[in-house]
Amino acid sequence: MVAGAMVAILEELHADRVDLVGNASIPFSPGLVVKGIYPGDRITILYTRNDDGEGMMVQSITLR
Repeated sequence: MVAGAMVAILEELHADRVDLVGNASIPFSPGLVVKGIYPGDRITILYTRNDDGEGMMVQSITLR
């Protein structure tokens, strides 16, 4: 279930997380593979909350 959405600018894309401009780093949900986005791209992220309810996990990323 999606907890929210955000629009951000990609700083770096890693195999297990996305780093956003402004020092935010959000891990991917298990099994998520993201391709075709590059540093500087404006993206929309759909996210869920971690099991503890404190952190976020990326469900999907699309170009904005």
